[in-house]
Amino acid sequence: MLPSLDAIFKPKSAAVVGASRSRQTISYNLLDSILQGGFCGPVYPVNPNSRVIHSIRAYSSVLDIPGGLDLAFIVVPKELVLKVAEECGERGVKGLVVISAGFRETGEKGIERELKLIEIVRRNGMRMIGPNCMGVINMDPETNLTGTFAPIMPLVGKVAFASQSGAMGYAILDMMKSLGLGISKFASIGNNADVTGVDVLEYFGGDPATEIILLYLESFGDPFRFSSLAKVITRRKPVIAVKAGRTLAGARAASSHTGALASADVSVDALFEECGVIRSNTIEEMFDMAMAFTSQPIPEGDRIAIVTNAGGPAILATDAAIREGMRLAEFSKDTIRKLRAVAPEDSSMQNPLDLIAGATPDLYRDVMDVVLADEGVDSVLAIFAPTILLGDREFADAVVHASSRHPKKPVAACAVGRRGLTSGISKLREHSIPAYIFPESAIHALASMGKYREVTRRKEGRIVEFGADREAAGRLIVGRKADAPFMLPDQDARRVIEAYGFAMPKTIRAPGSGEAAAAAGKIGYPVVLKAELDGFTHKTDIGAVKVGIGNREELDSALAGMEKNFGNRGIRDRFESWVVQEMVEGGVEVIIGAKRDPQFGHLVMFGLGGIAVEVLRDVAFKIAPVTDEMASDMVKSIRGYPLLEGFRGRSPANLEYIKEAIMRISRLVEHFKEIEEIDINPLVVFEDRGKCRALDVRIAVRAL
Repeated sequence: MLPSLDAIFKPKSAAVVGASRSRQTISYNLLDSILQGGFCGPVYPVNPNSRVIHSIRAYSSVLDIPGGLDLAFIVVPKELVLKVAEECGERGVKGLVVISAGFRETGEKGIERELKLIEIVRRNGMRMIGPNCMGVINMDPETNLTGTFAPIMPLVGKVAFASQSGAMGYAILDMMKSLGLGISKFASIGNNADVTGVDVLEYFGGDPATEIILLYLESFGDPFRFSSLAKVITRRKPVIAVKAGRTLAGARAASSHTGALASADVSVDALFEECGVIRSNTIEEMFDMAMAFTSQPIPEGDRIAIVTNAGGPAILATDAAIREGMRLAEFSKDTIRKLRAVAPEDSSMQNPLDLIAGATPDLYRDVMDVVLADEGVDSVLAIFAPTILLGDREFADAVVHASSRHPKKPVAACAVGRRGLTSGISKLREHSIPAYIFPESAIHALASMGKYREVTRRKEGRIVEFGADREAAGRLIVGRKADAPFMLPDQDARRVIEAYGFAMPKTIRAPGSGEAAAAAGKIGYPVVLKAELDGFTHKTDIGAVKVGIGNREELDSALAGMEKNFGNRGIRDRFESWVVQEMVEGGVEVIIGAKRDPQFGHLVMFGLGGIAVEVLRDVAFKIAPVTDEMASDMVKSIRGYPLLEGFRGRSPANLEYIKEAIMRISRLVEHFKEIEEIDINPLVVFEDRGKCRALDVRIAVRAL
């Protein structure tokens, strides 16, 4: 794959097919950009109606161009693109960048035209970016290809950017230049007809001139290939992505708790987290992060120190740091002693370190130097609000000086309220110190660097096999012919998870009240009474569950109460049977489930369980297969983790059992792709794994 893209990013010669002499055209601006950028090879304008364009000899066709030709930019009306592509194939052109629109994005006829274009490209062994794209850039001095129609000459740097949107690509190039961010390579991918975003990610990942990769994605061509590539690339260089399209209306129709919680956006989050890609919510956030990654070292830990001359912004920064999972560094005794020697008497020696409004440039410099020298500090944020004694230029000088003495620790600066590139912010960025207007932006950038540190240190993990009766489960799952998801009968769902190692309470189905009473006597009080009704998944919602029934009198009352309730609701004819179950008391209720995503495969979910799971939403997702390390991360990532460890004297839950249960569900859905959704809720977990029980389970299957 990599050598085949060299013709696009490292061509020795290029043609602009459809080049125009009119300055108001895309083709003129494209040719002008290539020439202004100083492309290192010959450039050939192609236009049958012009002899000279941009003071360069023009050719009637690519077939008339003498010598070799690696790359052709095609900027002609959509009706002519196929003819030009055929001529490029005949000419031996290796790469195409099709700027022209009018393909898949326009509907049925455009799709047909695009399929024909792909056939031409592949038959002739070419590679193509586009159609409907903005172009490509390679700032390597040996190539100097600025092949876009954007009137922006980018700076040389180490950031590679790929965009699935031409308009966003234009805005991004403009923003990068205004922030002083240089690029190594750029690709506007367009319709992904041949070269996809995953192909470009692979190419950028192997590019020695690229140290950071930025992505604007609207879709994943092949999420599994994306994931496998990104896992390797993110070990070597950060990948930061904005993924547009964050909702999935279909989640509203989900039949299980897992399905209701597993939106399309959750799938993307799970994929990015699994393969180490740092997700940005907005383009602005992405550039906040890029400024830090391109200029500062990765912090060794999450302990941050905040130095400020204004209390309000420091409070905002502190709140943001805690939200982002960072810790305020605790200064050593030696650091406090040194600070007392340089700071005013009324300055606090705590973190955040407020130097108050009277701070001078010398004070900022000396304090920053002391704080950065503390071994308990991993990163520093310097906040500045303008005063009579201190201007932004002097603040910048102090921060630059202190940072230069401690090059292994990341430093960020915040000049509160200073919009645009003031002289101070300019100086900070010129000296590779990321500067922000708001403290939250600076904190988010530093925190993202910390997240990347964890990506590089992450253990691989392993897929664990467990004993399971796969054949028994298959008899209950495989062969369902329903086109829509079909809910397995409760007894079948219980048998499936029992086949995969989950223990359930003693359970007896009873067709009538008398049989229910006999079942309760056989199991032994206390018991739980449930009613199975056709078409109702969540029994609690319709009053079809009664727990803690201690004797026959209470059972009779519960039976009568439910029957009356069903009559009042008009659903008595939906009744199928009673279920009497052993009462399980104590333990911690968790939920484990999975949902099949049409793009990403099965999403496995874990969280605190019970009837309020959709309200609390304290859950974590991973894409199957789930390794032992992934299961451990899931357990530790939920807010309710302290409850599992044992809270205020309560017995802890067996964490190893929970991890095993997550992996067992992962293996179940891997073995049976027919499973659309599965919930075990609640799974009651005790310290003694032998007491752990799955109280309820729902499984929806769909024919493949």
